[in-house]
Amino acid sequence: KSILEFDVKDRIKKVFGQLPQRCGQVFGESRFGGLSNKEIADKYNISLKAVEKHISKALKLFREEFKDILIIILLLSILL
Repeated sequence: KSILEFDVKDRIKKVFGQLPQRCGQVFGESRFGGLSNKEIADKYNISLKAVEKHISKALKLFREEFKDILIIILLLSILL
């Protein structure tokens, strides 16, 4: 495995560690569990709006953590 792969995995774990428990659960169900927002809302007995807020909060933290990699990917896509 490459150093970059280890770095990415560590950074993902870091972000998940920063998320409140319910936010991490909702995001995980959405992105890795394949559940719809409605299914998640029903599973945790929360509103659709709450599901959307949890997912938005998680995505914001992930974007912030990976902004340097996103810039590199953008530059490479332009150059290649």
